[in-house]
Amino acid sequence: MVQAELAAMGAQAQQLQAERDALDAAREGWRVAQGQLSDLEAWCRNVAANLSELTHEQKRLALEALKVTAKLWSRDHESRYEIGMTIVNRSTCAYWRRSPRGCTRRGGPAWR
Repeated sequence: MVQAELAAMGAQAQQLQAERDALDAAREGWRVAQGQLSDLEAWCRNVAANLSELTHEQKRLALEALKVTAKLWSRDHESRYEIGMTIVNRSTCAYWRRSPRGCTRRGGPAWR
């Protein structure tokens, strides 16, 4: 009886340690992601502050770095255009649509 309980407790301890290791790895991933977001915010502030001084080529490179995409449809299409941006491990951040009802957001987590 005692041996069975010890074995069960040992198995539970291994499971808890595995869960702790997974949480530690997730926390480290979160820390790295936060650092990347901070770097991105600083880069965006720097580009925004100098936007009027950038050449056409530099502006194009900034849009390319942010993986900005744009789709344009004819005037009779419900959505006139759609602009998307992908950052941080290529996960979609947001898409904006222009339609007769105005701009709407779709897809990805909200910008903050």
